[in-house]
Amino acid sequence: MLIAALMLAGCQTQRPDFTERSRQDCAQGDQEACRMLEALNPPEPPKPQKPVKAPPVHPSRVQTDVQAMIKGMEQAKVSARTDHQENIPPPVTPLPE
Repeated sequence: MLIAALMLAGCQTQRPDFTERSRQDCAQGDQEACRMLEALNPPEPPKPQKPVKAPPVHPSRVQTDVQAMIKGMEQAKVSARTDHQENIPPPVTPLPE
């Protein structure tokens, strides 16, 4: 008997799946089926627009000062060393009494 039931079930035609039946119902005017399909299939996101160029960023006063100091240190490293002691003041001689 079980074998006969399985053979009978295998011979029956397959019904369309749930979403296909809902599409058919929506096409026939069932508003509930249409709303359900809309909820299951959200609208496509809008296409991205052209990217907007950001305005040029100007460095702050502190950033320009730091860049100037770094540049000065790099120039000082590459300059030739001299034997002159330009920045050292002359020795102070005691005043005569």
